[in-house]
Amino acid sequence: MTFVMGPALLFCPADRPERFPKAAQRADAVIVDLEDAVAPADKQRARGAILAQLGAAGEGPELDPSRTIIRINPAGTDEFERDLHCLAHTPYRTVMLAKAESAAQLEALADYHVIALCETAVGVLNAPAIAAAPNVVALMWAPRTSWLPSAVRPAERTTAATAPWRCTHGPRCCSPPGLSGKKPWTPCTSTSRTLTGWLWRQPMPQRQDSAPRPASIPRRRP
Repeated sequence: MTFVMGPALLFCPADRPERFPKAAQRADAVIVDLEDAVAPADKQRARGAILAQLGAAGEGPELDPSRTIIRINPAGTDEFERDLHCLAHTPYRTVMLAKAESAAQLEALADYHVIALCETAVGVLNAPAIAAAPNVVALMWAPRTSWLPSAVRPAERTTAATAPWRCTHGPRCCSPPGLSGKKPWTPCTSTSRTLTGWLWRQPMPQRQDSAPRPASIPRRRP
């Protein structure tokens, strides 16, 4: 499958239907968010807003299905099942799966084109298998801060710490740091390199060329 929407994608909270038309005017495709952009108490109302904008029989929906992506809640949650029940009554067949972590999670979305949003260490490590799923049309990454140790659950941290370095462009393309973190990292020269577990083993980089700041001296008042 090929992802043809874009290049400009705009997120819009699903519980703010008054923003749907403006979002559709400003972007090539709209991502209607049922996950983080909607408070837990408002999720059912958000799903109702998606159904309400479909219009009566014979009328087209406000949001064109060919330019609309529905971001759904993580697989295995009750909200995920409710999202699928809602989408079954709509013409929308492109979804963004939040916190995708394995190819098995995509089996429940066999009837949809899926953009897998990798937001955890496990999801990034399993990205090749996720990308190989037949219904996946694209991958999307969370900000790098979501992958640092403070945001990684213990089970994920163990998996990441034992993960080997992998690069799709061969061993000469990039070199990983040692487990001790003393070996400098040589970055991959390609933007499509496979992300791996070394990131969670390493501390945040520190600048070596910056001199220590002098102690502040209180000023005397005249």
